[in-house]
Amino acid sequence: MIAKTASSILKLRNRHFFFLDLLALCLLPMLALALRTDGMAPFRQYWAALVLFTAMAVIVRLAVFARYELYQRYWRFASIDELEQIILAVVVSTAVIFVVFVAVRIPLLGICDRLPAACGLPRSVPLIDAILVLVVVGGIRFSARLSNAWLRRQQPRQATRRVLIMGAGEAGAMMVNEMQANPHLGLEPVGFADDDLYKHDVQIRGLKVLGGRYDIPELARKHKVQQVIIAMPTAPGNVIREVRAICEKAGLPTKTIPGMYELLNGTVSVNQLRDVNIEA
Repeated sequence: MIAKTASSILKLRNRHFFFLDLLALCLLPMLALALRTDGMAPFRQYWAALVLFTAMAVIVRLAVFARYELYQRYWRFASIDELEQIILAVVVSTAVIFVVFVAVRIPLLGICDRLPAACGLPRSVPLIDAILVLVVVGGIRFSARLSNAWLRRQQPRQATRRVLIMGAGEAGAMMVNEMQANPHLGLEPVGFADDDLYKHDVQIRGLKVLGGRYDIPELARKHKVQQVIIAMPTAPGNVIREVRAICEKAGLPTKTIPGMYELLNGTVSVNQLRDVNIEA
């Protein structure tokens, strides 16, 4: 059931997200009003104002969403960048709606004079609506990412090697992310080692920083580590040599990631790991 639902979510395209947004934007103002009045809203009293607000909100939000290219993205790989764009789109559209509908009260259109009830919507409704829109619009899109990650983890695993990552920085996090997203690689990260004491016992990508370089032999025995990946592209050669020596004494093979230039270019992958070979 879960697999079928996840597969269906991954079939959603941007046109589907557009229509889901349209449906949500039409319904959420009513929910916002209900929340504002604890479910006791006299909708007949607020009906005209609610219709006007909903119509304006739909037009403004869809226009702003299009401006921020929310309908031109591949959501199964959504990241913090996409989340920032969603937040910006909701904030900007809410500001426009709030200024036009609540602060200005549409005096230029004369609606307040001809239809006083149209201006009677509580001022907090746009803010409640904005929170609901952020949750729903963001949730719909990031469900694609969650579905993609869940389905990948359900793939049959090859015989895995238990891996300890030496270096709990950006490079190490990237390595773990790729291993977790690609179980067919046959690498199972069990945790990090890092000499920064402030990182010890914190979690990165769901894995703990278990200790420092001198703890590697003990960590290997405790967690049945079979390999160490050195993810410290900016570390000096003497540090890499010492880590390698510690691993050799513990009977652990070591590999290192490519250089920082390749990391910044986004060209690094687990398949590019190489054996440590530091000149004396």
